[in-house]
Amino acid sequence: MTTKRRARWLGAWVTLGVVAAVLSAGVGAALAGEPEAEALPNIVGEPLPLLTPDEMEAWIAQQAPRTDGTLDYVKECVRGALEKGPPGCGSFGNHMARVVAATLPAAAYLGRASFEHAEAIFAKDPANAEAYFVRPLAVAVLLGQRKDQTPEVVEAAAYARLAHAWSRFLAGVDVDSVRVVQAAQAVGAATSAPPPDAWARFVRAALRASALRSDDRLARWAEGERDRLAKAAPDDPAWKPSVGDALAKAVRLAEYEEAGAAAALKAVLLAPETVAAVSADRGLAGLFNRAVTRARALKLGLKVGYVTDERRTASGVLAFDVPRACGWKPQEVDGEQEEGTWVRDRGVSDLSELRVWKYSTSVDYVGEGGKTIGGDNVGARMRKYFEADKASLVKTKKATPTIARLSKRVPDGRGYEVRGEDDLGHDVWYREWYFKPEGSPGFVVVVSMRREGVILDPDPEIDAILESMREP
Repeated sequence: MTTKRRARWLGAWVTLGVVAAVLSAGVGAALAGEPEAEALPNIVGEPLPLLTPDEMEAWIAQQAPRTDGTLDYVKECVRGALEKGPPGCGSFGNHMARVVAATLPAAAYLGRASFEHAEAIFAKDPANAEAYFVRPLAVAVLLGQRKDQTPEVVEAAAYARLAHAWSRFLAGVDVDSVRVVQAAQAVGAATSAPPPDAWARFVRAALRASALRSDDRLARWAEGERDRLAKAAPDDPAWKPSVGDALAKAVRLAEYEEAGAAAALKAVLLAPETVAAVSADRGLAGLFNRAVTRARALKLGLKVGYVTDERRTASGVLAFDVPRACGWKPQEVDGEQEEGTWVRDRGVSDLSELRVWKYSTSVDYVGEGGKTIGGDNVGARMRKYFEADKASLVKTKKATPTIARLSKRVPDGRGYEVRGEDDLGHDVWYREWYFKPEGSPGFVVVVSMRREGVILDPDPEIDAILESMREP
């Protein structure tokens, strides 16, 4: 991202109100990388307020006579998560997080064991992994409230926070990169070094995650740590350059429009070992697909396709291919008309929704104004939504009542496109297509792609999904 483009993004980011909650602390501090005040995560039950340092010391003194068994309890929780999957111990809630944070040996064990076994615990139940990893995060936050920040306290909190961060790397979710980098630096400076193999996997996971989430701060720490360790142990196979490293670097260069991006993308995407590595490691699919997107955005002309998974609508009226590990999440289907909704949430930069539904051609539908539109009147229905989308804009950049067909593999129909800004200053980009399936004259299919964000650029990933639409 060029300096001009980054400045424009940050300006829009502020106007969207994303930093409104921290204005009293100073926007300059937030943008300079100073972390905001951190709330205590709610694990289960009634939320408890974050203790002040004085309250934390009083709590530690109160718990001192009654901490027998806390370490054994924590060990059992970790063991349960490893053997049976998250959460491990159902009784570990907000109150227990305070008890563990007041018992340093238990807190230290929870942090380090959760870090060392993060991949195994996550793999047991990825969908519910957060139920386990929010616990070490809560303990890390509470440890940070201790008045006496001894090396042991700092190390315990750092491991606990990195365990939670690793689980979010695996889930493809954003992290608090300021605090994560601080924790990683604390672990690197600790007298008790992490297991080399686990540390190598964590650093590489951070590299991948930073590229996927466009997190420059995390990327620069992870690249620096990898290079430092590789230089210190040049014969260690853990630090030999990998396809994942090359993909992460190429994506980061392209995301920030830095010199060498095109050459790096060409080299890694065309390398024979890349195909083999991505086939063997499903975790590389997201990085590979992001690299393909950046190569297409730069118009490099490489004959390299996405790694995809097929998706079908509820009744099977449409099938399409979604690039794997790129964040497209299915939503619940509501009612008989809705065929399916998939959302890709990249925060303020781009929230995209793909929605498919159908209308019966033998039913008359009544709009909000009371006007009846027959189900077989495709043109009238499309015009209705086209005008509504135009009216929702404060500033119009493009409003076209006719656009090219959705895909070569669906029947020709009608479509429209609307682009501009809404009343909140968001960039919006709406496209919809209407067509009657071949051999199924009883209904009309509607495909809608709606995007909202700060600066919306053409997205080759979305274009590939739309072009893959087909009747099974």
